[in-house]
Amino acid sequence: MHDIGRGAQLCAPTVFNQIQIIGVTMNQQSKIPSLEIRARHIAKLKELNRRMDKHILDLDDLNALLEANLREQRRRIEWWREEK
Repeated sequence: MHDIGRGAQLCAPTVFNQIQIIGVTMNQQSKIPSLEIRARHIAKLKELNRRMDKHILDLDDLNALLEANLREQRRRIEWWREEK
């Protein structure tokens, strides 16, 4: 028998725990959620997607503002250098 090493031994319980969390073992089949549960999950995912889209738009606006500010700073630095 091969020595699998300490790292592999430490990982084994984690993989086992993940299988338990999912709720599927070798002797069980995964259960398909009911229509109500699926509808709730879909609604939550749609809301999360909508919120993420809003945050992305907010970040786009912030990025545009920062880019404009940087351009203005560079313009002022260039003007200041020319004045000297």
